[in-house]
Amino acid sequence: MSECQRVLKPTGLLWLNIWDTASGSGGAGGDYNAGGTKEGRNKWKQGETGLPNMTWCNVHGRLVNRMLTEGWLLRAEIIWDKKIERREALSHIRRTRPAHEMIYAFAKDRSYRWDHEALVETGSVWHFAPSSGKGRGPAPFPYELPERCLRASGIQPGDTVVDPFAGSGTTLIVAEEMLDATAIGFDLYAPESEDE
Repeated sequence: MSECQRVLKPTGLLWLNIWDTASGSGGAGGDYNAGGTKEGRNKWKQGETGLPNMTWCNVHGRLVNRMLTEGWLLRAEIIWDKKIERREALSHIRRTRPAHEMIYAFAKDRSYRWDHEALVETGSVWHFAPSSGKGRGPAPFPYELPERCLRASGIQPGDTVVDPFAGSGTTLIVAEEMLDATAIGFDLYAPESEDE
């Protein structure tokens, strides 16, 4: 985030879509074969949180607080109502099933651009379903998510959009093909083929 803050123009916004995790979770066995791998990937297990197992870690709240101490201006907090509950077996959970994620808009300067007329929903709860994800990487989101964020940011043809968590490239596609902007993306996940 500090590198994003360094390169972000004073008129720009940083949008962050994030959700929580429970302490002690990760690497659900159903996603992996007996050898602990799925499609050649190692089984993931989160590090030590210092919290009791089964406790929500409040990752998004902790990140927002840290960014505020680093000088970011929190300009929007949006609940993305995904219109579906997370698929989990009810037989082993004792809590509600998440049906939303959080979206935050941060500015580094008070001169950021904002176009409320470009928003489909001007309130703080957005209602639309996630992507099916078929053939688009491990965690794609629908084109509607980056489109709303970029349009609210007042992105103009020729502007540069940077996505440091590019994944399957949804934001890059929206920036280039729908808004005629220049798009730069990078991620730790590297697609194994051109189809991804």
